[in-house]
Amino acid sequence: MMYWIIQIILGLFLFSVYFFNADIDRAVFGMTNVVLYALVRGATMVFVPHFIIRAFIKRRRNTQISSIKLCFMALPLVLCAALVDAWIKTTAKSTLIPQQQRFLYLQENKESLLSEPELTLENSAPQSEFERGMEVGRKKALEKEMEQEQDQPFSKVFIKAVFLYLMWLLCYLPLSALKNRLEVSSRVKESQLALLMSQLNPHFLFNSLNSIRGMMFENKELAKDLVDKLNELFKYNLSSNKKATASLKEELRICEFYLDIEHIRLEERLLIEMHVENGCDSCKIPTMGLLTLLENAIKHAIAPRIEQSLLSINIHKDKKYLFIKVTNPVYQGNYHASGTGTGQSNLLKRLQLMYGDDAKLTTEQQEELYIAQLTVPLGK
Repeated sequence: MMYWIIQIILGLFLFSVYFFNADIDRAVFGMTNVVLYALVRGATMVFVPHFIIRAFIKRRRNTQISSIKLCFMALPLVLCAALVDAWIKTTAKSTLIPQQQRFLYLQENKESLLSEPELTLENSAPQSEFERGMEVGRKKALEKEMEQEQDQPFSKVFIKAVFLYLMWLLCYLPLSALKNRLEVSSRVKESQLALLMSQLNPHFLFNSLNSIRGMMFENKELAKDLVDKLNELFKYNLSSNKKATASLKEELRICEFYLDIEHIRLEERLLIEMHVENGCDSCKIPTMGLLTLLENAIKHAIAPRIEQSLLSINIHKDKKYLFIKVTNPVYQGNYHASGTGTGQSNLLKRLQLMYGDDAKLTTEQQEELYIAQLTVPLGK
C-alpha cells in the first residue's frame, strides 16, 4: 500500500510540473491537450517502473539475491523502461503538443512578446534598476525557451529517462529490502506466537485432568461435577477463535470456570478474594494470561497446603498500563507438583513477542506471601 501511495504522489507531482509550467501550451493547443499530456507523463512514471522494473525485482527477491547483485541485474530493465518512457513522451508530445507548432507560435509573436512598452510624454519617467533587470530577465528567459523549442533528439530524451529510472531503482531497492526484512520479522513473530498459542489448550487440559484424576478416587459425584465444569470451559474456549489477546471480561469468565473446578476439589482450603477496578473490563490482555498466574498459584502453592489459603486477585490501571496482581501464600514443604511447566515460560515468551519491553511479568516474595504481577500496555 505504501508503495502505491508513493507512486501516486510522484505521478501527481509530475502532472503538476507539466501542467503548471505550460502557460504558452494552453494558449496554443488548448486546455484539453495540455491536461492529457500531463496525465500521460504522470501515468507513465507510475506504471512503467511498476510493470518493467518492480515486477522483475519482486520475482527475484524470493531467490535470496543480494541487493547489489539485484541492482546490476535490473540495469537492462532500467534501459528498457527508459526506452519505453522516451517513446511515450515523444509520441504524446508530437500528438498532443507538437513542438513545431509551438515554435511557429513563438516566432510569430516574438515581437509582441519581447517588445518593450513605448514611453509616452505622459509617462516618460525612466525605469528603475530593478524594473530594467526584471525586463532583461524576462527577455532572456523567453529567448532561451525559443531556442529549446526545436525538437529534441530522441537520444537526449532517452538519456534523461535513463537517469530518472536509475534514481528510481536506487531509491526502491533499499526501501523494498527494509520492507521485506520487517515482513519476515513479523511472520517469524506470528509463527512463534501461533506455536505458543497452540500450547495453551494442552497445558490447561493436562493440569485440569490431573485435578479431576485426584477426585475420581475420593468422590465420584464431585468428580462428575468437575467434568461438567471442564466441559463448559472447553465449550467456551473451542467456540472462540484463537487469538493472541482477549478482553479482561472474557478472561475473567474463563478464570471463573477454572476456579469453580479448583474450589470443588480443594473445598474450604481455597479462599478467593478479587478486586477489579471499574473500567478495566474492556482492556486487552494476552489470552489465558491471568489463568496462567492462577494455575501457578493454586498448583504450586495452595493445593499442597493443608491450611486454608487466600488467593488474592487485584486488577487496576493507570493512563498507560493495566496491572494484574495475584497474591498467594508461600508453600514451605517438599512437595513438587507434576505438570508440563510450560505455563509461565509460555506467557513470558508471548509478552516479549507481542509487546517487547512494554510488558513485563514480575514475581517477588514478601515474608510469607508470593506476588506475581502482570503489566501490559493499554491500547495494544
